Amino acid sequence: MSKKTIILLIVTTAVLIVASVTTVYGETQIEDAFLKDSSTPASLEQGSIEDIPSFNSTSSVFLTILVKNISTDDVINIKWKKIENGEENTIQDNTLNVTEKGSGKIVISLARKNKKLEVGDYIVEIYLNGKREMVKEFRIK
Repeated sequence: MSKKTIILLIVTTAVLIVASVTTVYGETQIEDAFLKDSSTPASLEQGSIEDIPSFNSTSSVFLTILVKNISTDDVINIKWKKIENGEENTIQDNTLNVTEKGSGKIVISLARKNKKLEVGDYIVEIYLNGKREMVKEFRIK
């Protein structure tokens, strides 16, 4: 066999291994995310009636992320931003280094200052391995 044929066989084998591992374990996904506060009934967690949820300034706001096939190589980044005069200002940035593989829920809260959140419009951006996967809007009233 020529050197070129051996290299081609090695590359083909590597591609098949990667394809089979991806098929068996599946691709890492952020399936969904939703915002809630401690008073949100469990029945409204997903598919809430409101397009843009709103919370009181004294609420504790939580982001629940549903992940599938996450691995210890994955990194999730959450950027909380307040919209002021048409500009997005990052007010909190969370980075999660995954310590266990699998599927499930990850819950993160928005920090309050003096037990309150500032009134206004907000977004939360969810990144998986540096790629923005999802953006959720919400309002503090």
